Amino acid sequence: MVPVSESLHLDLFDSVRRREVPVSFHPPRTGTPPPWPLVVFSTGFGGSRDGYGGLARAWSEAGLAVAVLEHPGSGPEALARLNRLPRPRRSAALQVMVRDPAELQARPLDVSFVLDQLARDSRLDLGRVGLGGHSLGAVTTMAVGGIPLALSPGSRHSLRDPRPRALLAMSPPTPGQFFALEDHIRLDRPILLVTGTRDHGPFLEGPPEDRAGVFPLLTSGRAWQAVFEGADHMTFAEMGLNHRPFMAPLRSLSVAFWRWALAEGPPLEAGFVAREVAGPERLRWESSNEVEESSGQLNSRAF
Repeated sequence: MVPVSESLHLDLFDSVRRREVPVSFHPPRTGTPPPWPLVVFSTGFGGSRDGYGGLARAWSEAGLAVAVLEHPGSGPEALARLNRLPRPRRSAALQVMVRDPAELQARPLDVSFVLDQLARDSRLDLGRVGLGGHSLGAVTTMAVGGIPLALSPGSRHSLRDPRPRALLAMSPPTPGQFFALEDHIRLDRPILLVTGTRDHGPFLEGPPEDRAGVFPLLTSGRAWQAVFEGADHMTFAEMGLNHRPFMAPLRSLSVAFWRWALAEGPPLEAGFVAREVAGPERLRWESSNEVEESSGQLNSRAF
């Protein structure tokens, strides 16, 4: 049984894959009696289990247990190796590192392994699991959600895990990166996509708005998309000079999503988002269920 009385580090070792998966575990801060819903979070390239602390705290204060994963092949040590290279070589090296086929397949398996380990704790409700991720962690999230990785022309690698019942993908990959366009239909769970109008990233080949192009491809389940005006890639990692104004609405939005998905909270309607989330930052909100009756087009609203 994993102790869950306070936040702690877990060094979990997968003996089958000979791979250690560091985890930062945060129990609910509300005094809510168990069993608790669980949110697992996959960090981006270079991400540490101690990162994304503001989101983890907000979710634990909402009554959720939270496990933040550090992926050893693309975590802080990988970032340190990158930074030891001469500056002119780093951009090209990063492109290679984030597309390493072995690591891309290992990351979803890390998520499944951690869920196996946490299932030993009876205070966690493995029937109410959410999975989130940022950047490369969003790729991991979508792969676990059911979209097979397309690592080479004609190849497909399915790493689907049925346990997460809702997904949060921040800075998702642009269409055609990591996944074949036609395979997005295989993701049939509720998903919230979050990006920004300045969301450049390590594997974005086009303009930032291209990230929003994945939303129309997700036609098999309920999908929402929030696009924050002015938010950049590191905003969602809680870093950089520009992130602070976006933190409160981002935390409110993600908490509302998890409450709806895992704890029977209010639905994510446009009116609810406008009242509870939008705050001072301009936000474009899209929902696959808010459809204009006359045109059948996805409804897009700006607050």
